[in-house]
Amino acid sequence: MPEDEIYDSTVFCFTGSIPEILQTAAGHCRGNVILFRKNWPYHRLSRKSIPLSELIFLKDCEELSSYGIPFQTEQFTIDMGQPLHSLEDACRYFELYRKKEDTGCITEREAADLLETTGQPFLSEEFPYYYPMNHEIGMIIIRAEDIRQAACQSRDWTKERSEETIIRETG
Repeated sequence: MPEDEIYDSTVFCFTGSIPEILQTAAGHCRGNVILFRKNWPYHRLSRKSIPLSELIFLKDCEELSSYGIPFQTEQFTIDMGQPLHSLEDACRYFELYRKKEDTGCITEREAADLLETTGQPFLSEEFPYYYPMNHEIGMIIIRAEDIRQAACQSRDWTKERSEETIIRETG
């Protein structure tokens, strides 16, 4: 982001740690900061049950609370399914997005068992397969002013920023 650019709101979709988000928002946002976070416990594109350790909604809420930053939340489910050209394409998709701990390649037969071929309105000759993924999402809304106030009171997430920078950003 340009150093001197200030935005009315800032949205972070499945990216950034809480300290990174707070630091960015403190200097670049005057309104609301909106975070969309994973709200499911396991990696969805691995054949094994591999727990997620990063970017989890509840963990982020706990971290914000520990900094004394007020926030609002909402939880919902959205369809983030993937249309696919072929079973070969599906195998490449699973291979690309699986976790390293999930060793071995998925077979076309295994992929076929995970895919739908009917019931989706956009299935076509070009995309005859669909991998359904209903994701639980957590949305966190924080006022940028609350972030700046917390920056003055707590040094936990502001360690790498100079006192001069915090004073400039918070007025």
